[in-house]
Amino acid sequence: MGERATAFRQRKLSSLVYDEDEVEELWAAVDSGNFGKVRKLSRGELELDRVYAGKAFNFLWQAGLKNHLDIVRELIRAGADVNWRQPTTGDTLLMFAVKMQKEELVCTLLEECDPPGDVNLPNSCFELPLHAAVQAGNEDLVQILLQSRAKINFKNVDGDTPLHYAVKEENKEIASVLLSSGCRRDIANDKGETCLHLAAMRNNIGLVQLLVKAGCDANARDKAKKFPQDHATDQAIVDYLDMQPAIN
Repeated sequence: MGERATAFRQRKLSSLVYDEDEVEELWAAVDSGNFGKVRKLSRGELELDRVYAGKAFNFLWQAGLKNHLDIVRELIRAGADVNWRQPTTGDTLLMFAVKMQKEELVCTLLEECDPPGDVNLPNSCFELPLHAAVQAGNEDLVQILLQSRAKINFKNVDGDTPLHYAVKEENKEIASVLLSSGCRRDIANDKGETCLHLAAMRNNIGLVQLLVKAGCDANARDKAKKFPQDHATDQAIVDYLDMQPAIN
């Protein structure tokens, strides 16, 4: 075996060997919020981003779950990756915090950590934290993420933008926030559906009117060659959309 191969094998084997007692000691310190002990142990030989046997998360995620914000900051200072992604979902701690609606943790990750959490790092479904905040119906988190320069028109794996999410959730208030923040109103998803198609499908006259007033095209066709009004069963919506002029 060559020297380079031998060195690689030794590094790989050494990464598999660790002090179980040290893992448990650091885990207990993180779990209980013992800042002093975390500060001491996190600068040892343990791999901070590793999910050790019997644990559901790594140390940083456990600190976030427990809302120990000082320990979150300390672990990141010690070298933990703020943008470490959960293997099965691709979620970062920021995404997790948004989904759990932990506003303080979100602000800590974005404003108080060096480096900060990446607001535009997608998960395995190509969702951003902004998609998750919209889906949760949390307007405060939506505003925080937009102020942190979240990509407002980012498409998920199905081509849906945060505005598509707001319409699917029938959340007129968040849709208004996104529109007033400059999102593109006529982006089509992978089915060719604009947000106006989705609002018409849901027979939501309030959203339909909001989108039309924002400049959405009532004459846009989806991939099935249907106009938004073709999806509505509420005659008032059909009549309203039929009255709209074509947008050049």
